[in-house]
Amino acid sequence: MITEANRREFEQRGPDGVRKQIEHALYDAEKQKQAYEWLDETERGPDRALMREQILMRATIALVISLVSALAAVGSFVVAFFWH
Repeated sequence: MITEANRREFEQRGPDGVRKQIEHALYDAEKQKQAYEWLDETERGPDRALMREQILMRATIALVISLVSALAAVGSFVVAFFWH
């Protein structure tokens, strides 16, 4: 998520100016991440950034479901082993 202050700064600098700031390591890690996100939005459109967020959310949900399934499998093994 790009903060409004950073978005205004990036828009003032433009894509080339933001790339120069990144190249010279003038941003901290969080601001650099936002700069890359802004560049991605600027060059490819906000829909692509939104789509990437949705994909990450779906991947996270799938990971949680698989983790719960694995825990249920281990739980059933423990129950079967100790209470037979």
